[in-house]
Amino acid sequence: MSHEFPGYVCAEITLIGAAGFFRHPSVETVLTALIGWINPLGLLYLLSCAANRLDRTRPFIAGAIVVCCLAMWIQLAAEHVALLVGHYFWIAGIALLLFTPLVNHHSQRNASKAESVQSSSHQC
Repeated sequence: MSHEFPGYVCAEITLIGAAGFFRHPSVETVLTALIGWINPLGLLYLLSCAANRLDRTRPFIAGAIVVCCLAMWIQLAAEHVALLVGHYFWIAGIALLLFTPLVNHHSQRNASKAESVQSSSHQC
């Protein structure tokens, strides 16, 4: 049997599940507890992008988000939950959030290499 929930209901369920895990921890609720941290970690990741002092923590936060997303997909598959289009947009937003700094860093590195090649060719 498949269940369909709007995104805000899923967020409420997982947030409550994460809070419940800390009150009564059990093996069965570990995945739900991890899923409940995706959105708060996303906000923390945005904060780390805005504050240069948190640059070193950003990869750890990104890794935690990926682990939580994997836990979510395991839970969704186990419970045969139908994914609505909003889920795919939400995941696409998370992917953009996590991979944009990597793309920017890579393009800045390529630009600096190109700049150094141009400056060395003009010295002749």
